[in-house]
Amino acid sequence: MEYIYSNDEEIENRIELFCTVIDSVIKALKKPKRIQIVKTIYKAGNPLTFKEIEEQTGFPTTTLHDNLEVLYIRNIITKTDDRPSKYLLTEFAKELLGIQD
Repeated sequence: MEYIYSNDEEIENRIELFCTVIDSVIKALKKPKRIQIVKTIYKAGNPLTFKEIEEQTGFPTTTLHDNLEVLYIRNIITKTDDRPSKYLLTEFAKELLGIQD
């Protein structure tokens, strides 16, 4: 893929945005509990409900909720509109982790 930038300022802005996104991902995944959540979802091979993640990780409800929220905000996981919602890795996260469907 070839990118054509109009000027140095645009390149700098894109690099700064890229660094911000990567920094955000690093901060989100610095916590072992969040890594465990991502691994749990990945290993399942299919979307998981909150209850399923809770059962598999053993995390208290509040702890799990707070960590899922961070992962969701940072675009590492997403959730379905089903009831109950199911959590899965985003395409962005799969790409960063080198996961292919």
